[in-house]
Order: sequence, then C-alpha cells, then structure tokens
Amino acid sequence: MEEVAMFKYEAHQRIENDTPLANIFNEAMKAILVLRMVSAPDVRQYAEQNESRIKELAYSFYQFCMVEVYFHNVINVLLYWQKLAEKYNDEFKGNWRYYALSQRVDSINEFGSEDDNDYNKDGSINNEVSNDILSDYSIVYEMTNERSAFLDTRACMPHMMYFYSMLYAKSEFNVFEILEQASGKRIPSYRMDKNGNRVQNTRTDEQIMKVEDYWRNCSLLDALYSGVVACQALVMDVLDLDQQNDNKEFFKILPKRIQDILNLNVIRIDVSTIFHNANNHE
Repeated sequence: MEEVAMFKYEAHQRIENDTPLANIFNEAMKAILVLRMVSAPDVRQYAEQNESRIKELAYSFYQFCMVEVYFHNVINVLLYWQKLAEKYNDEFKGNWRYYALSQRVDSINEFGSEDDNDYNKDGSINNEVSNDILSDYSIVYEMTNERSAFLDTRACMPHMMYFYSMLYAKSEFNVFEILEQASGKRIPSYRMDKNGNRVQNTRTDEQIMKVEDYWRNCSLLDALYSGVVACQALVMDVLDLDQQNDNKEFFKILPKRIQDILNLNVIRIDVSTIFHNANNHE
C-alpha cells in the first residue's frame, strides 16, 4: 500500500501576498524549513525516540505552528485595518458615532433585535441611543474584538523568541562541517558556475559561502524582528484608543502607517548582534 506523506505538517503554508513584510515572513519560514520538517509528526520517527526527545520535537513543532499562524494573521489584520481606516476617514469623516450608528443599523437590519428600545413606535430603528450602547459598534471595538494572535502580543512573544533563536542558530550552522567532524573526511560541496556547469567548491569558496550565508541570515533576522516590533507597537497603540472618541489624528495617518509596515519602512533593529553577543558570553 502506498504511504501517505504528511506534507501539510512538514512545510509552512506560504502567505499569498507580495508586500515586503509578507515576503520576509515567507523567507523566514523557508529558512527554518528543515527544522520544521524534522519536528513534524512522524509515526516511525517518534517510535524510535525516547519520551524526552518526543516532547522536545513536539515543543518545537508547536512553536513553529504558532509563528506560522501569527505571520498569516499579521498580514490579514493589517490589510483589514487599512481598508477599515480608509472607509472611516472617507465615508464617515472620522466621526465615531456616525460610524457606530451605521454599524448598529446594519446589524439590526440583518439580525433583528429582541430589545423593544431599539425600535420606534412606527417600527423604524431608534437612533437616540447612548454612547455606552454605541461603544460595541465603534471602529475601535471592531478592530480589537476579534480573537487574534496578532492582537495577543504577550502570548505570541515566547513563540517569536523561540523562532528568532532558531533562525539565528541556523546562521551559525554548517551541515558540511558537522558531517566532516562525524566522518573524519572532507565532504565536497558544489556550485553552478556562470555557464551552468557543476563545479566543486574549494575550501576558500566554502568559507566565502559560509560568511555570505551568515550575513544573509542575520539580515533576514534583523528585518523580521524590526517588522514584528513595528507591528507590536501598532497593536499597543490601537488597544490604547478610547472607543468613544473620534481618534481622528490616529486614523488619519493609520493607512500610511500600515503601508510603511507592510513595506518594511520601519526602524531597523540590529537584533542579530544582540544574539551574537549573548552567545559569546555564555
């Protein structure tokens, strides 16, 4: 009988978006693909491992899955918030009560209401309602009421820190060096030259490629961390908004602020150096 491969567990689901932030998320997930595949559920592999190793693999797999959920959620929520802010600014002129009243009317028209106070004697919808009632229809409520990995930054940070550490560890990992140490023999590596021919690398070639790979991974880590920090700062600002306030200045610049994050036009943080220094002090 043909064996069914568990491909959906072994690889991340690509984010179908072409913004620089989404590209960085996809690149980061691709960079730790081997680690994801090793930790993915596999009956035969788990049967050969002791309980401690199984728990370690399960923990790694869970962390990778949570980060994947977070990455997808970030892009979806940012795009949603951007459109919502544009609508709030253009159609509702940044007026929170106007927006909330409209949302309330749409909700009652679609789902009805069992509260008689929501209707006038002629059956029309009563719009003479308090701010407290309208709060649940405000734009701020709509942005923050979803159960979202993106909004729950505290819960997601342990997963992200694990992911950062794995990504940095990959920058210092060289499979050929490990194989050579284990076998006591040189393991040849190859590259394609400009004519498309397969050429064996010299030791100098390998050292150059190792350095290039290291800095490539460090650059990826810095861009990823900087983008996530900008996202977290935005979330904290949104959670601090008063639901019963127009927040005009905030929403006026929100579409551009989100676009800057999507374009990775954010403050660059050299986090790879922090990891490097921390490892050197251990």
